[in-house]
Amino acid sequence: MKGTLVSAVMMWLLLAGFSASGQEPQHFPQELPSNRNAAKVNQRATLQATVFPEFVFTGTFEGAIEYLMVESKKYSPDKISVGGFVLRQADNAAAGRINVRLRGRNALELIDNLCALTGYNWTLKPHCILIHRP
Repeated sequence: MKGTLVSAVMMWLLLAGFSASGQEPQHFPQELPSNRNAAKVNQRATLQATVFPEFVFTGTFEGAIEYLMVESKKYSPDKISVGGFVLRQADNAAAGRINVRLRGRNALELIDNLCALTGYNWTLKPHCILIHRP
């Protein structure tokens, strides 16, 4: 009985810590933390509020990022692009074509999915989204 109670309390604390940490931003598998000034909270919030009903793209990785920037104007709360992207080591970019069809994803989820498909990581910087090789 005592072990079950301790387990239940530990589970509750674990879950409460994760759900009550509204200050803690969601991190994604391909996202690397920024070692400089932290990105503004409203920048992350804008990216998460920019929800694409459907994102369909076939082409290069660079083309997908450009398409994401252009299309984000339609779905962002303030009707402007999600921001600038800096692509490092573009000469080593995935040479093949990618084929993406995703529904109901926000801009951060789309960025993470595109990077996962092509072997890139990304970091949210104060003035841009840096996409780079690991």
